Amino acid sequence: MKFYVDVAVPPLPNLLSYKVESDSSEAQVGSRITVPLGRRTSVGYIVHKSETSSYKINNDTQTSFLDEDALKPIDYSIPPEPCFSPSQLNFFKKVSNYYGSSLSQVIDVAVPQSAPCKKIKIINLLDGGRLEEIGKSAKAKEIIQILKENKGQYSLTELNRRIKSAAPILKKLSLLNIISIQEQDDLDSVDALGEKTTWAQTDVKLNSFQEQAVNKITDSSAAGEFKTFLLHGITGSGKTEVYIEAAREVLAKGKAVIVIVPEIALTPQLIDRFRARLGDNIGTLHSGLHKRIRWDSWQRLLNKKSFMAIGARSAIFAPVEDIGLIIVDEEHDGSFKQSEGLRYNARD
Repeated sequence: MKFYVDVAVPPLPNLLSYKVESDSSEAQVGSRITVPLGRRTSVGYIVHKSETSSYKINNDTQTSFLDEDALKPIDYSIPPEPCFSPSQLNFFKKVSNYYGSSLSQVIDVAVPQSAPCKKIKIINLLDGGRLEEIGKSAKAKEIIQILKENKGQYSLTELNRRIKSAAPILKKLSLLNIISIQEQDDLDSVDALGEKTTWAQTDVKLNSFQEQAVNKITDSSAAGEFKTFLLHGITGSGKTEVYIEAAREVLAKGKAVIVIVPEIALTPQLIDRFRARLGDNIGTLHSGLHKRIRWDSWQRLLNKKSFMAIGARSAIFAPVEDIGLIIVDEEHDGSFKQSEGLRYNARD
């Protein structure tokens, strides 16, 4: 079956229509796709999909639908990539209307750039290989011993650093079905959270004022009410402890949490404190991150592997649903306002 999609292509103000001729299961609302645009291709986001085209042309006397067969097909040379949910699209549309900006501009600011996963080659020790045929080769025996010491797997790059001229030995071991060499994603090439710190407290006793604040916030969240609370206190008075305990209560009830801070420099310290008490259920989102870290965090939140987003103002667009708590630290700070491109106030 043939489908038609409306696509937001940054920075164009109007939506463009295309047809989907091949398997349409990947090309869903929220997918980032590549589309032909004049003599080149461009990146866009599907914001509507149907069995009939919504594209119209306006003349002086009438409005008519364009021949659907005249629409260009989307480009499948790069597979469609899920970037946001249909419910999040509704939020983007509200932001677009409120600030008088195009939908494509809102999506372009909200959704981080994708970053391909780095590939590495891994050596795997196989069962049932012809070990008796390796002879007296000291290098072959050393390679096998290294694999055994590392649960049967080892990086090809690291092995080449340890053993010079290992390539011919590896080839022989592969022919003897003693090892296999496979390419896989390097999930450790960048780490969104890094090593856990030892300075952050793992258990804190709240004072009566902090407990009172946490109870008011979590009672409202549990009742499904939308309320705004202002925590007033000097630096070091314990506001962050209220944030953490309130977030813990909300997460325990299966709801999501967003925390935004005014400065990127404040984010790592805040993450350390949340992580010490709440674990690794955190996605980090701000422009100072490595592209891959930011994209991986976005995908974890989108796929419901993480339920808490922490970052600077752009983290307010985090792809989480059923939000139970939004924390705006230092909400009076002017840096929550973006003054170029999409001019928005994250606090609002």
